[in-house]
Amino acid sequence: MQVRMVTLAAGPLGVMQAGQVVEVTEAMGAALMAVGAAVVVDGEPLPGVEHAVAPPAETATAKRKRK
Repeated sequence: MQVRMVTLAAGPLGVMQAGQVVEVTEAMGAALMAVGAAVVVDGEPLPGVEHAVAPPAETATAKRKRK
């Protein structure tokens, strides 16, 4: 069974990164899905992990006057 990892998982089968599509046994797939660590992939692998990018924060440009 192929699953797409939602979170990082490490164990005897190796390290599975979030967003990675891996082939696991039916029992392992069921266990990963039960705890919310993976979702089933329907045939095609999904695109990689998306990363949100925040716009740069605005900064003040006026100089402060001294008293």
